[in-house]
Amino acid sequence: MTALLLIVLAALQESPDLLELRTVTDGCARSGCWLPLKVRVGGPAGFEGEISASSDSGFRVTRPFRIHGGGPVDLLLPVVVLAKDAKVEVALRGPSGVIKTRMLTGPLKLLDDRERLVLVDPRHPEYESLVRQELALPGGARVRCVASDPADWNEAADLGALEAVDGVVASEDRSELTMTVWRALGGALVTQPRRDLVDRLAEPAARFPSVDPVVGRFAVNENWIPRKRDSTLLFIVIYGFGFFVAVYVTGSRKGAAWLVPVSALGVSALFLAAFAAFYPKGNLAIRTWQGIVDAPEAPVAISISALWGGGPAGEVEFGRILKPVHPTALDAVRRPLELRLADGRWSVRGTAPGDPTRFVTVERLPAVDPFKVWVDAEGKTRTFRPGESDYFLRLPRKNWIRPQDPGSAAAVPVKVAGLIESRAERAFRVAVGQ
Repeated sequence: MTALLLIVLAALQESPDLLELRTVTDGCARSGCWLPLKVRVGGPAGFEGEISASSDSGFRVTRPFRIHGGGPVDLLLPVVVLAKDAKVEVALRGPSGVIKTRMLTGPLKLLDDRERLVLVDPRHPEYESLVRQELALPGGARVRCVASDPADWNEAADLGALEAVDGVVASEDRSELTMTVWRALGGALVTQPRRDLVDRLAEPAARFPSVDPVVGRFAVNENWIPRKRDSTLLFIVIYGFGFFVAVYVTGSRKGAAWLVPVSALGVSALFLAAFAAFYPKGNLAIRTWQGIVDAPEAPVAISISALWGGGPAGEVEFGRILKPVHPTALDAVRRPLELRLADGRWSVRGTAPGDPTRFVTVERLPAVDPFKVWVDAEGKTRTFRPGESDYFLRLPRKNWIRPQDPGSAAAVPVKVAGLIESRAERAFRVAVGQ
């Protein structure tokens, strides 16, 4: 009997399980922003599966993983919540389907737009005083300091999952913390909070809520993908000219009358074959509106991209930081999406061309060229309509926003079967100070 019990206990220990679920932000969240979760999964060595998190945002986030030898694996998994009473569910899946689900316990502390959220390293000498005292900015905005493990910060920042956080207080020996893109977007990394924290929180960090009516302005007003349209017009012109020449030359020579229709059919067949061989294969295009942020920490490109065209879209691959953003809450739940995070890069399943969803991506750039004034063919400085740059007003420390040649925009890291064109509709340079 004892031997049987030991066998059963060993089997239970070897079965995959969700051992722990917590937030990186001590339960603090912002509506429409990423909420970073930390999930601990146990199981036998070599087990391959995936974990997924879902809430009331209209999309599920999935991350595949593999358990190597040496015990459980800790995974960072972001999710978006909209309402204060939103329920967050995490599911563990294996080859045969769902193995276990677990709900995030405890109520979420939903912050308002003015509040600043600061994560504090429990090893910092001022940790106790920071998390216990009531802090506020000169304008009255509350500063909420909560405990958090710095070991989670780099990965969360690299995935864009710290957008709800305005600052972090780290011990001076945490030299491994870089968080470059997050800091370029306004996040404050400080080690001397009494000296620096309040000043660094004067403006909130940039956030990209999943429901934002501003993205409704980024609309594609074309019926044809330009590359397909231009190819079609070119073939029509060449075909018409070739048909006329062939019929004229054949008819002007003395010979049987049947040669004219034969030459016409031959030219038609030749051009149809050429059309089929060289016409762009695919039915999807990407249009992007981009802000190039020239920040002292590193230059970054913020891109708002629309998928358009015709026919179905398969899995769409993006870069390291991605956020689906909808004009209204109804649009957010109209078509369920699945976001997959694998090898540090995002992909999307379930989207379709023409959907109102816009995909906001952030990419670090190796460098940016000095700003050049964008002029038209007559040498006059180009301007932009009021409201076109509103999406980039959320960036703190900005000095000015100016339009630049869309041809100089950074390429958006996007891949999808059937994509034949990807280009920027508008580009702006955003100058950011210290």
